Amino acid sequence: MTKAQHNRFSNQSLLTISPSAAAIPEVYLNLVTAVSPLDQWLAGPEISLGIDAVRSIQQFLKTPPFSGELKLVLAPHADRLTIPAQNAFLKILEEPPHYAVILLGVSHQDQLLETIVSRCVVIHETAVTAKPAVTPEMQSLFESLPKLSLADRVLSANRLAGSRDQALAVTTEVLALLQLNLRRRPDLVTTQRLAAALEAHYHLLHNAHPSLTMEHLFLIW
Repeated sequence: MTKAQHNRFSNQSLLTISPSAAAIPEVYLNLVTAVSPLDQWLAGPEISLGIDAVRSIQQFLKTPPFSGELKLVLAPHADRLTIPAQNAFLKILEEPPHYAVILLGVSHQDQLLETIVSRCVVIHETAVTAKPAVTPEMQSLFESLPKLSLADRVLSANRLAGSRDQALAVTTEVLALLQLNLRRRPDLVTTQRLAAALEAHYHLLHNAHPSLTMEHLFLIW
């Protein structure tokens, strides 16, 4: 990952809001299965997760990945973190190592301290949609997008956001493309682009302005 990419995607902590149950979104399962088990820390079945769990995460993240580019911290029931543990966890979220991706899950956002939530990209379960086939045109566009000027990115975004339905079709296809990329090669940039696409899709579902939503997604790509 280049320095420019790291600056553009600096947030490595993702928080899933899932009303039915705290869980990692299905779209991230490709990432979980692609990363070596030796490079994953998974929260256990304990009723509560205390300071010892946070210390375990800190120890886990001290060393670089055993295989590949990423280390994953998975806490699908992050609401089990005690208040002291959440306060200690802030130190990890503030300065995670460059190879770390932290996936947290809760049923309701208020189950975690505001300081925890503010340091995460929030992903809503309703953003997860069906998996369409990825067209060659869409794959080519998003492969070339990082090379485009900001002005050209805005033009491309507006061309694909003529209506809310059109924009939703694009983000749905982008989600499928990024999931495929994660399965082929899990890395931090793809992980965070997926988070950005999920949020864009979520906002479109909740009647956000199509052009503005797509412009934002294309500009941070």
